[in-house]
Amino acid sequence: MFNRRENVARTVITLDVLFRPLKGGDEYSAGVTKDVSLGGISFETSFETPYGDLQTRDLIELKITLPQNKETFQFTGEIAWKKRIRNLWRFGVKIQEMDSRFKEEIMKYQDQIWKDVRSFRQGK
Repeated sequence: MFNRRENVARTVITLDVLFRPLKGGDEYSAGVTKDVSLGGISFETSFETPYGDLQTRDLIELKITLPQNKETFQFTGEIAWKKRIRNLWRFGVKIQEMDSRFKEEIMKYQDQIWKDVRSFRQGK
């Protein structure tokens, strides 16, 4: 549920993400987040994505819609790493520009997840 990588708290959250390269990509491709932090995200997408040739340091645009309020946020990130897992690509993205409202909303969402986990563990 909670990981630490590079001294940044990451929470395992599954959210739909749309992404495209900043250069040469007009259409968005779909993926699903694996974890989210205030500094970055990792997400998986089909091996068949037209953007499977993205490399580290490439800049991408991402759109994420949060489930609690259906608000969509758009931001820019840099591919930090990429790996193939069976028939999927997994990308790690360092966020370069993030809306302060997204930070606020993702923290609220993370807090709600933790409250739900604690309640479940306590049998409430």
